[in-house]
Amino acid sequence: MLKLNNIFIVKNRQKLNLVALGFVDNKIIIIDLILMKIYQEIKTSDTVYSLAQFKDDSKYLLCSLKNWQMIIYILKEYKYKEYQILEKPQEIRRGEINKVITYQMEI
Repeated sequence: MLKLNNIFIVKNRQKLNLVALGFVDNKIIIIDLILMKIYQEIKTSDTVYSLAQFKDDSKYLLCSLKNWQMIIYILKEYKYKEYQILEKPQEIRRGEINKVITYQMEI
């Protein structure tokens, strides 16, 4: 769970108190803690692994997914919209657990 920075809406002079939650069923839900209602639901292409936000800027929401993607969302018209998708190159997708051990042990 990630507590988002306050978002100041100039239109009605209201500050929002939001929390972002990532789920295994391919979505991010942003909840308004004052109204205790879903503020926004964002569909993703895979399981959400992590969420992050710049400390002093609530304009961007960063999300990493199970399928090796990182999605950057930008706040436009009071809702987060997809801004850019970054992908890890195929040749470096192997983690430590997937590497083949190639050394020999001496007996």
